[in-house]
Amino acid sequence: AESTKEIERQAQALGLTTTAYQELLYASGKYGVEAGDLMDVFGQITQLASEAGRGNVAYIETFKQLGISVDQLAGKNPEQLFTMLAEALAQTEDATTRLALASSILGEDSAKKLGPMLMKGAAGIAELRQEAHRLGIIMDEEAIPERDPAFRWEDVGDPTTVRDAPLTEEERRAVAGVLGF
Repeated sequence: AESTKEIERQAQALGLTTTAYQELLYASGKYGVEAGDLMDVFGQITQLASEAGRGNVAYIETFKQLGISVDQLAGKNPEQLFTMLAEALAQTEDATTRLALASSILGEDSAKKLGPMLMKGAAGIAELRQEAHRLGIIMDEEAIPERDPAFRWEDVGDPTTVRDAPLTEEERRAVAGVLGF
């Protein structure tokens, strides 16, 4: 089990509330995904959406194949992008295409681990998140102190934001590595 400080740090790094982080950690954990892997996935999705928004034709085409336009990606936080991706993958009928698109966005290892969860779509993930509450494993927001939200995912294009963010050195390196800084 993660400490309250670690939950708060990881949630902050992912741009999530501590409740959402715990819910998604539980849901993804059912598929063998650990906290560091979840951070990588959220960073990867955010980076590719950002690149598509900057006009990267390959990423625009990948999202287009999922039925997601660049306009739909604009202004979304990592949690919203994750949910959008899950829903789009769940609606992709051809299994080969679905796996190829998931792999191109998440990377092969993450697609293999998270693929079954993502295929449940937004409703299936919401069900897993609620299961975490029913099991009583989600700590209330009040039990976990909030940090000053100095790190904002919409600023990830600026390497100084990552360098100056209130993250641990390990988190900073992980975010910077995913974003190529």
